[in-house]
Amino acid sequence: MRALFETEWTDGCAGEWPNPQEKDVRRAPLTVRTIHEILEMKFDDADLILENGYAVKGDLTACCGMGGVGKSRLAIQFAFCCRAGRDFIGWKTRGRDLRFLFLQTENSCRRLNSDIARMLSGFTPEEQESIKGGVFFHTLEDDDDGFLALDAENKQRIEDKITETSADIVVWDPLRDFSLDDLNSDKFMGETLRDILRLTKRGNPKRFPLAIHHAATGRAGVQKTTGWDRSSFGRNSKVLQMTARAVINVAPAKGEDNSTIIIASGKSNNAPEFSPFAAKLNFETMLYAPDEDFDLEGWKEEIGTGREARVTPKDFRELLKRGQEYEKRQLVKILDEEKGVGKTYAYRMIDEAKSRGVLRLNKVTKTYALR
Repeated sequence: MRALFETEWTDGCAGEWPNPQEKDVRRAPLTVRTIHEILEMKFDDADLILENGYAVKGDLTACCGMGGVGKSRLAIQFAFCCRAGRDFIGWKTRGRDLRFLFLQTENSCRRLNSDIARMLSGFTPEEQESIKGGVFFHTLEDDDDGFLALDAENKQRIEDKITETSADIVVWDPLRDFSLDDLNSDKFMGETLRDILRLTKRGNPKRFPLAIHHAATGRAGVQKTTGWDRSSFGRNSKVLQMTARAVINVAPAKGEDNSTIIIASGKSNNAPEFSPFAAKLNFETMLYAPDEDFDLEGWKEEIGTGREARVTPKDFRELLKRGQEYEKRQLVKILDEEKGVGKTYAYRMIDEAKSRGVLRLNKVTKTYALR
């Protein structure tokens, strides 16, 4: 029966099934240590790519923020500063010999050309040569370049490029485009992160994965940048928070532009969390630097004085995919993450959307969909 499935049905994952002719490959036994062995362990500070512990070899770090806020540009600046031996937004770096591979699907060659040229202008000629020798970008030139969802073929394509570039750091930008399904699902978020970790660390367990992820938008999203809700800033943050060792939140400081951003800690397992601060973009070099004059407390007060979030029929149509079925708990989760409303209010709005004809209920499957 297994042979029949292998030959007649692959579900797009040909090559993923183990070959019965090959030697059985099993996972390594569980590692268990005594307290004495744990206390005897020594750790190499050279593994700290950022001295503050937010980028450590072998550990997953996530950078979350709204679309267009500057996450990709910050990640590129991080790579350039490491290669140049410079501080990154005030943080000490240790990565002059590290090689970076950016797997990205959002920025065209024209955009990369413009941004990189200006960013390099902020470095010396010697630093520029070091940067150029160790930073690589996946570019959008052929029809398949924008499709990197992690099926069997794309996994191999990505693994090949990691090997060819001898990358030490792999940037996954944005996380959404590597998933085969909806990342609002815990199952698919977990599977995507596991695949990213396996691909990044295959052949080199100290290779560092950096995931760029989208956050909820609007005032409700910005309010989660700091404080009690900082761990739920990114979309479907629960699984991401459990998997990542460090999370950095990035949000706009002003409603009208992204020239000044707020950088805050979402999580840190390796070191104390840093205090949130503002960073300002230099439009000549397209590099960020801490803005010491920014009134952070005033910003917190400003974003906290808005009216309570409300959900409208338009919100449902923008947040949900037409033709897709959703369980009620999924709708509650989406409304909580995207609009910042509580569960009780979300349940009430779903019932109201059904009564008003915005949603239809399938009484057999107990699922909702847009009308």
